[in-house]
Amino acid sequence: MKLSDLKSSGHCHSFYRKYLGGLVQTFPAGTARYLAPERFRGIPNKERTEIFAIGVVLYQSLTGKLPYGSIERFQTPTFSATKSLTKPNPNVSPWSETVVRQAIALKPERRYQHYSELAHDLANPERVQPFFENFTPLIERNPLILYRTEFFILLVISLLLLFRMMALT
Repeated sequence: MKLSDLKSSGHCHSFYRKYLGGLVQTFPAGTARYLAPERFRGIPNKERTEIFAIGVVLYQSLTGKLPYGSIERFQTPTFSATKSLTKPNPNVSPWSETVVRQAIALKPERRYQHYSELAHDLANPERVQPFFENFTPLIERNPLILYRTEFFILLVISLLLLFRMMALT
């Protein structure tokens, strides 16, 4: 199966001009809901922006929803964290969720840098490392560290209370 969005393929800088109310406005070419966030800031197409579009298609295929909601061409969207793919579809495997989340990361530097990296992870699910956005809570990223930290904090508090009680007697 091959996926492509040919609406932006013919544009050198991937933008087009439209006359609205006597003013010339420039908009990114392509289907708005599949455009990477940086495209709305005027940055031209790169491999990472195309990987984002592939990730959106994968997300939509697995969940039936768009990761960042429906975006219209003439709006300036605000992107926020996506919901887990397993909420709308509990059959999504952890490795496929990781691959899709990395492909649709909000920051371009957090996405796959090349198509080959994405293809490698899709072909080798056993080698996929968990991916989390920077704002993912510690309980989701590594619950064991959280539980260990809480344990040691409670241990210290308990020992301090114990010593205090022993000093009072």
